[in-house]
Amino acid sequence: MIFTVKAHELAWFLKLAETEHVTWVADEMDITQPTLSRAIARLEREVGVSLFSRVGRRLQLNEYGKTFYEYARSAVTELEIGKNRVAELASLAQHQMRIGTLHGLVPIMIQALVEPFHALSPSTTFNFRLGSPQEIISELEHGHLDFILTTTKPDSRESGWVTIDHQVFYLAVGPDHPLADRTQADLSEVESDDFIVMRSGTEIRNITMSLCHQAGFSPNVVLESSEIAPIRSLVAHGIGVSIIPKAYTTREPENVSYLDISGENIQNHRDIGIAWQLNGLRPPMLDNFLAFVFRTFTGSVHDHR
Repeated sequence: MIFTVKAHELAWFLKLAETEHVTWVADEMDITQPTLSRAIARLEREVGVSLFSRVGRRLQLNEYGKTFYEYARSAVTELEIGKNRVAELASLAQHQMRIGTLHGLVPIMIQALVEPFHALSPSTTFNFRLGSPQEIISELEHGHLDFILTTTKPDSRESGWVTIDHQVFYLAVGPDHPLADRTQADLSEVESDDFIVMRSGTEIRNITMSLCHQAGFSPNVVLESSEIAPIRSLVAHGIGVSIIPKAYTTREPENVSYLDISGENIQNHRDIGIAWQLNGLRPPMLDNFLAFVFRTFTGSVHDHR
């Protein structure tokens, strides 16, 4: 059986149970006595028994009423706690942006989006979530993220998209590598080298494998990492070569050489874009952020609803 009594009627019942005085409760709750009486009658029909006994002009809880009172008090308390918690979350959401992105795009997200927007809106806080393209697209579609920065454009017509950059990949070699003094190289020139790559399932790993396959070989993977920094250090020590996104090429160690990847029909870059849901309610802060994105990366004011 579905319980249909409203929360405010439960609150009236609690007051009446505690005071045992219909007139006082009606005045306190700013309702008429007939309204209160009808609410109590509905509640008693709902539970199937009388909850009060009349003693003179007063109503007094009977044994059924005393039992129900404990549960009703817990229910109203929990509802109040839930209402307050939702209000807190709604208030927080006005100033918190939930961002999903890929491991390899974190530097771009910070430099191109977070830092400049935070300068415009200092009260904004950011909640970051990292995952695969499929994971963050799913989180976006289920309303768990406000926007995502990714290289995979969602298929859904309910998602908006703006390209903000093109991520270029470079061949990274150590200081003693034969190609260290070069500015560009064909990947076939490192076909026999050992490769240090990102772990399986990451987009950078997929790009690495694709570029090598485009050059006509499968790389000899000797080490895997979940972070770019260890890969750069291993390359600097001559353990192997790697393919690294442009955003990481200006960081230490400085003795790593980054070469443009040449070769016919080699696609050594990918589009990076912002995606968001077109439908549903959005806090004003997110609309402000999207307006910032369009101004910055398209030079126009766009209706992003």
